[in-house]
Amino acid sequence: MNAKALPEALAALRGCTVTRFIVDDALTLTLQSAGREATLRIDGEGRMVHGDAAHRFSPDADAAGLAPVLSLRNARVAEVRLDTDGRLELGFVGGARLSALPDEHTVSWSVQISGGASASCIAEGKVVWQ
Repeated sequence: MNAKALPEALAALRGCTVTRFIVDDALTLTLQSAGREATLRIDGEGRMVHGDAAHRFSPDADAAGLAPVLSLRNARVAEVRLDTDGRLELGFVGGARLSALPDEHTVSWSVQISGGASASCIAEGKVVWQ
């Protein structure tokens, strides 16, 4: 995995704690820390790794496959990585890792933080931010 520099919206996820999940045709996590709130919306496929267990999920295709992700409630983000292909990976205190995988044709993930900064992985793994 080749990491690239993090946009402000992604760097702001470090130190935040997962406080809420929303499941519809996507998986949305609300993350909070002192003075800031962020939302991570995963529209495409993802991967959850904790210990020896690895689970792939697709919110739109199989909501039941999201069950392992719910173990992240109250987990704090220790590390944020952005791969050159658009893969976003959050590492949590305790060792769990959550990845949002890029998609060739659609938006695969987006992050919005309080204060207006945002970042998204659009088609072909291209990451845009403001």
